[in-house]
Amino acid sequence: MGTNIPTPVLIGLQVLLILVLGIVVRFGIKRSLRVFIKRVVALRTDGSGVEEASRRSLRADTLIQLAHSITSVVVIGIVLLLILGQLGINLAPLLAGAGVAGIAIGFGAQTFVKDLLVGISVLAEDQYGVGDVINFGEGSGTVESMTLKSTRVRALDGTLWHLPNGEIARVANMTQGWSRVILDIGVAYASEITFVHERIQEVLDSLALTDGVGSKFLEAPEIWGVQDLGENSIVIRVAIKVLPGEHWPITRILRAAIKEKFDASNIEIPFPQVKIWH
Repeated sequence: MGTNIPTPVLIGLQVLLILVLGIVVRFGIKRSLRVFIKRVVALRTDGSGVEEASRRSLRADTLIQLAHSITSVVVIGIVLLLILGQLGINLAPLLAGAGVAGIAIGFGAQTFVKDLLVGISVLAEDQYGVGDVINFGEGSGTVESMTLKSTRVRALDGTLWHLPNGEIARVANMTQGWSRVILDIGVAYASEITFVHERIQEVLDSLALTDGVGSKFLEAPEIWGVQDLGENSIVIRVAIKVLPGEHWPITRILRAAIKEKFDASNIEIPFPQVKIWH
């Protein structure tokens, strides 16, 4: 003996089932995406091990939020279409109208979509993050904030750049992973190279033991040797691998220490000179 269920009740049950399934599917996809994104971000951690946990967490949270938004829109859209179909509404005109509207919106929002896609790529590949110092061609500065649409960069003179992500063709990240002090030191041609190297090495050894300086060295400082034979000086290059962003202050400290050591050792730091024969 069959059970006769009134049509409105049957439709209501079908709509309820669609809603429940939609909620379950949405929850399952969001949970899976959260786990997947966190694993991917963890695997893409810089091999040097200096990437901060807060930075990884920020990247993961932003990508998870984006994935959740996309998932919600897709699932809710499918659920609404299924419910309208159960209610007997002809979907053909709606889909046709939505297609035309989508094309119109797509043409008008190409730049916006491009910014979003580039922003997703920047976050996924960790090209740069908040606190990094970057050069973007027209200028450089510290990244103050970034969204999927734009990046704000504070220049050294205080200028705040608002950069749409889609317009950033290429970026040089000057503080990612590690940095390197590169200092070229000019000495007079009359100087004895071995003696100069010894005095420079004394300075480097001293800095390596200095509180607040040596702890920022990632490798032992190196004297790479004679870099150039200039018009007025012999140029000796020094290199130190340091924590990201620390090369600027350490370079200034090293210059001052080298100057004091050379003065005490009577090593001449030459300046342009002209000989006039009379």
